[in-house]
Amino acid sequence: MNLDVLRKDIDDIDKELVALFEKRMRIVTEIANYKLRNNMDVFDKGREDLLLQKVDTYLNNKELSGDLSLFFQNLMDLSKNYQRKKIQEASPEVNLKSLIKPVIAYLGIPGSYSYQAMNRYFGENFESKNYHNFEAIFESVENNETDFAIIPFENSSTGAIKDNFDLIREKNLYINGEYTLKVDHNLLGIKGASLETIKEVYSHPQPIEQSSKYLKDKPWKITPYTSTALSAQLVSESNSIEKAAIGSSDLSKLYNLEILQENINDSENNYTRFIIVSKNPSINDESDKISIAFSTLHKAGELFGIISELAQRGINMLSIKSLPILDKPWEYYFYIDISGNINDEKVKETLEAVENKTNFYKFLGNYKQWR
Repeated sequence: MNLDVLRKDIDDIDKELVALFEKRMRIVTEIANYKLRNNMDVFDKGREDLLLQKVDTYLNNKELSGDLSLFFQNLMDLSKNYQRKKIQEASPEVNLKSLIKPVIAYLGIPGSYSYQAMNRYFGENFESKNYHNFEAIFESVENNETDFAIIPFENSSTGAIKDNFDLIREKNLYINGEYTLKVDHNLLGIKGASLETIKEVYSHPQPIEQSSKYLKDKPWKITPYTSTALSAQLVSESNSIEKAAIGSSDLSKLYNLEILQENINDSENNYTRFIIVSKNPSINDESDKISIAFSTLHKAGELFGIISELAQRGINMLSIKSLPILDKPWEYYFYIDISGNINDEKVKETLEAVENKTNFYKFLGNYKQWR
């Protein structure tokens, strides 16, 4: 069969898809009108979860399961946006915020550590949208695709996640909150797999680094992957006793995997701090932690002068980190967390004094410290 014939087949299928798409969106419009009349939320998580499970049962080629799930998730996201548009057109005075829950961006797929942190921080009253790299997550908030993002920021064992420190400094976004998640890594495989059958292990680079002591003497190929959840999905769908993933116990249940080895992380007290970011600062009376980023002249005493501004006014510094400036060897951006509220005159005066002593300065956010 030649290429022209194959392309003709694709064109015929696309024509059918367009007709079905139009039919589906007509029904979506009717659903939007029903929800408007009955003051119902646009987002129905239970319905979406049920639909994703149902469409998978229609699939003959199970290798396409992950792609089908992504296809329908995107279709449902499009449908929700279309409902919002139709509700606003039909009744401009309606406060969409009362019908539409905030949309949260997170890394990976259901079951990832970011997914767990998101659910524990936001509860149930939200929608979510998943992405497969951090830059896409930040851009989704910048471009109004999502309202907030939950971002892994630093780990108690391996320290700062540099890419995300760079992104929060570069992007026009602010930290609105934080959440700390206890992270226990497990080695996961399909039923019948064992430590002896494994030849290759997949996971996000952070869990790999956080489990380095356990992994260093093992004869396995270690393959960094997009996220822990996608790694677990890959192993599950491979149905191979030679593959394993590093991830949470939640993933073992979600992807029908066995826990081959529990708690393989280097430290028993392994925590990841997540930040919640949005396009606007969110400051209230409970905001008691401030994050800033800055750089100084490459001269003796410059950093000391900045820290002295805090000490002289009795401002408590919670943490300080330095990360290298690209293309400027031995020069650094500094990230400082302090206690306080930006509306306090002493705090405001201190930050102004700090800014005056820097050659780059950015206020990253004032939010409630996680305890």
